[in-house]
Amino acid sequence: MKKYYLFGLIMSLCTVASVAQKLSTSAIDVEASSNIEIVLANEAADNAVALQLSMALPQGFEVSVASISKGSAMEGHDMEWRRTKDNTYLFVFYNLNNTPLPDGELLRIPVKACEQAGTYQCEVQSVRSSNAESVGKDAQSLTFDITVTEPEGIISTEISNLNSQNSKIYDLQGRAHTHSSHSPLTPQIYIINGKKILVK
Repeated sequence: MKKYYLFGLIMSLCTVASVAQKLSTSAIDVEASSNIEIVLANEAADNAVALQLSMALPQGFEVSVASISKGSAMEGHDMEWRRTKDNTYLFVFYNLNNTPLPDGELLRIPVKACEQAGTYQCEVQSVRSSNAESVGKDAQSLTFDITVTEPEGIISTEISNLNSQNSKIYDLQGRAHTHSSHSPLTPQIYIINGKKILVK
């Protein structure tokens, strides 16, 4: 029964009419390879009882799929989700009693940032909502930035720029290393002359 209802609900989300919907989140600053949580909030739900959206994350970001969860405001509402393609996820929120979705925290997605510093854009798209009469509307997409920075206290350098003559080089396990054209360093973090250096 639940599957048939959900199928009908999703079909109704594809119709177009007059339910307003607004989503929000914040830009995120994170160190490379660190864990973050993307929190998506629901605003101006306007009696929507069901909501569908797709979130596309940049390549290189790893989603902890086992820890994806509905937000604190979604008590009493269900969430279904699936991965549709590389780092793109489809979410559907609904209530079998046609209880309107509340404003507030909708979704939490734990993510590990990529290793490369830079600013990456995420997009929430294909946003559709539906009210109790199955009247639905497409809503605007939402974009936000994730800024990835080098880990604090770590200097980044290309191997070709590394002057390691007479340098004391250790990995994070304390093993000594040497660097030469015959024996190059593997890209990772080293302690070189007492400083943390990210060798690329």
